[in-house]
Amino acid sequence: MRLGRTVLVFLAAVVALSGFGAVVVGSVLLWSYGTQRDADGFLFGGVNQFSSAGYAVTSTSVDLHAKPGELVWLPGQDLTAVRIDVARTDDGPVFVGIAPRPDVDRYLRGVTHDRITDVRLLPFEARYDQVLGGHQPESPTRVGIWIRSEAGRGTQQLTWQVQPGQWTVVVMNADGRPGVSADVAVGVKSPLVLPVAVAVASVGVIVLSLGVGLLLLATRRRARADWTEPYRPPSDGEPSPATTGRAR
Repeated sequence: MRLGRTVLVFLAAVVALSGFGAVVVGSVLLWSYGTQRDADGFLFGGVNQFSSAGYAVTSTSVDLHAKPGELVWLPGQDLTAVRIDVARTDDGPVFVGIAPRPDVDRYLRGVTHDRITDVRLLPFEARYDQVLGGHQPESPTRVGIWIRSEAGRGTQQLTWQVQPGQWTVVVMNADGRPGVSADVAVGVKSPLVLPVAVAVASVGVIVLSLGVGLLLLATRRRARADWTEPYRPPSDGEPSPATTGRAR
């Protein structure tokens, strides 16, 4: 019986902690949705710096394997829009563009650049694969591979409605010169954020309540078992409770 109660208490604690974690995640999402969006409804993380001694910084390929129409959650509403805010750290003219991955690979073939392979947020750290080459690329503003692009001084804002395909984001100096250093912020806008946040928080509350209920059940059973434990008379040769005191 004691082993069974111990197992029940352990399982109840695991369930309660899982529910508490879901409540925290859902609450953070709700807080972010309510306080961290800009005037256009984009939910942003922090501003982080990316740099390369070469001619460009590129993202890893973004693969969105879907058929037309599958990225729509409600009629007339796009599932996700992404906005990328980019500014050169020296206030010079900057370029940011997004293009199909094969087109970017051809454009930067033989060109020294850095490809982002991993990003850690706390603390921020970007890891790159350096691709070496001996060619100087044509100015990015003169090539026609981009489905969306922005260029100029100050903060450039590129907004893109997510589409199926394989895409790469490229940040360069607008004149195509080497030595790229830019502050980048990425924001997302989606009608799924609020429903997902509410769903996660709601499931967390249910699971947390279940875990607390199991804990109460386990402790109540233990208390009842201790209270109703039957009296066991002493065996032969064992002193009774009334005679265990010091003889007078």
